[in-house]
Amino acid sequence: MRRILTILFISILFCSCDDFLEEKSQDEIVPTTVNDYKDFLYGQAYIKDDYLGGYFTLFMTDDVNEFFYVKDVTDYRPGYFGHYTWQKNIENSNIVVVSSHKNADDIIVGEDREYNNNRPDLSYERYYKQIMACNIVIANIDEAEDGTQAQKDDVKGEALFLRANAYFNLVNLYGLPYKKDLADQLMGVPINDDIYITSKLRERSSVADVYKKISEDIKLSCQLLESSNITKSVFRVSANAAFILASRVYVYMQEWDLAIEYANKAIDKNSSLCDLNTYDEDNFMDLANPEIVFTFGSVSTDHFYFKNHGFKASDELVAMFKDSDYDGSEDAADNDMRLKKWFKSYKYQYLPIKQKTVQARNYAIRSAEAYLNRAEAYYHKDKYDLAVEDVVVVLENRMKVMPDYDALKTKEKALDFVLSERRKELCYEMHRWYDLRRLGGKEIVHEWSTGIGADVKKQKYTLKADDPAYTLALPNEVAKLNSTIQKWIRPERTAEDVAAAVD
Repeated sequence: MRRILTILFISILFCSCDDFLEEKSQDEIVPTTVNDYKDFLYGQAYIKDDYLGGYFTLFMTDDVNEFFYVKDVTDYRPGYFGHYTWQKNIENSNIVVVSSHKNADDIIVGEDREYNNNRPDLSYERYYKQIMACNIVIANIDEAEDGTQAQKDDVKGEALFLRANAYFNLVNLYGLPYKKDLADQLMGVPINDDIYITSKLRERSSVADVYKKISEDIKLSCQLLESSNITKSVFRVSANAAFILASRVYVYMQEWDLAIEYANKAIDKNSSLCDLNTYDEDNFMDLANPEIVFTFGSVSTDHFYFKNHGFKASDELVAMFKDSDYDGSEDAADNDMRLKKWFKSYKYQYLPIKQKTVQARNYAIRSAEAYLNRAEAYYHKDKYDLAVEDVVVVLENRMKVMPDYDALKTKEKALDFVLSERRKELCYEMHRWYDLRRLGGKEIVHEWSTGIGADVKKQKYTLKADDPAYTLALPNEVAKLNSTIQKWIRPERTAEDVAAAVD
């Protein structure tokens, strides 16, 4: 069996696989059985911990506004100032917050504070570590000493899925948005096929080459997981999860026939949706939810939005839920169960509670996405009636009373309906930032209150349409270590004063 891991590699990359790796010599440690590889993959390539790569994109979208309640003295906003206001360097964004204010006895309390936000961006590092672990498994699983071919294919299928997903996230964070006719000319991210640590400095591949890699991986993943046909829990990648990811990738690539093909496979495998009219669980991301296909990550939206933590659902997004019948009124405000089940009202604002840590993890690939991916593809195949009907299937499980959506089955109206429902249905699940990028990057305005009290100001920061800041700069450490890699420089972002903060 080929040598695949050195002690140096283990010390840099791994920390929890000693119980299933057999030491062969002083400089070589290798998995030997199918279960070794399976455990190795789960330990090193599955996302289970609190740092979900790219989770901070939640603060960069139009689904979020600051939540500034003057009576709550603790201010948690500054930690994400750089993300929320699209600063040039999100890892180092200094901000002075005015914390002094008058209490009930008209006495000034508190003091102004300068926040030096040295919050490292670990997403790049985490995803490439995933990729290397997947490379090891993909290259060596067929040499495992035991196990059937179906078992080996299943592990390889999982690794291919995880590698495809890692590259998909990397190129949508640090690469330029996919444009079909220009993809071979656009800056992507490095492709790393190594199975060992090397000092080689990698250059960026084109967006076209990265998506080619993603496409090849996810196609083979679907094939292997489908043929192996091994039953597993939602904590491991399944064929159905691969089908849904494939349909998503081909929507991004505007390969509409392939998007429909894989969405069909996913829906044929599991068409179940969670009926919010009868669903009694407090947590939508629960194992009782029949539409969860694969669950991962553990970053809860509660952690960022609850009570005085500083952020809330945007007024724009809430208004969309309140007009789910698309007639311009708010008659639907009590009709869309998503507004009731996925948000908590606090101080007349809406705070997301879609994810809580209970049984499942906080993020998921869900069957609802397959319908939405297929709907968008149907629209671009000029099948406007089928596009609307797919969305309606989802809404039948979200609305108390179904409005008549037949009037939307036109070229002029169907796409807005499909994309609006996609935004609502997938909110706070790390889809919105990527969708904004691929759809051209709309202008977004975020307001920022400079502190607590009557004397502070409100400012606004504007992310322009198709702004260069829709692509992240490489993390500081990565740029420092790889001096030759093409850099992406985000523009400086300044504020405009708009009004005094409320007292």
